[in-house]
Amino acid sequence: MKSFSTGIVDGYFTQAELDTLEKKLTEIKAWKENAEKEQGLQPMHEMPKLTTSLIAEKGIELDKEVKYLVSKAKIAR
Repeated sequence: MKSFSTGIVDGYFTQAELDTLEKKLTEIKAWKENAEKEQGLQPMHEMPKLTTSLIAEKGIELDKEVKYLVSKAKIAR
């Protein structure tokens, strides 16, 4: 449910905030698919291109977006 006068969706988030989260999710999903594809093509004796530290960085990026929205919802309650 969207309020056209304020741009707030369902009483908590603006459309821009939801679009930002969706963009981040799409970006990370595309990165993951590409990284897995590159990793599959790489010889097993080489150092991996997809590392746990890179995965953790992407997780932290997504966590920041989600935490922002959760804290905003808690404040709005």
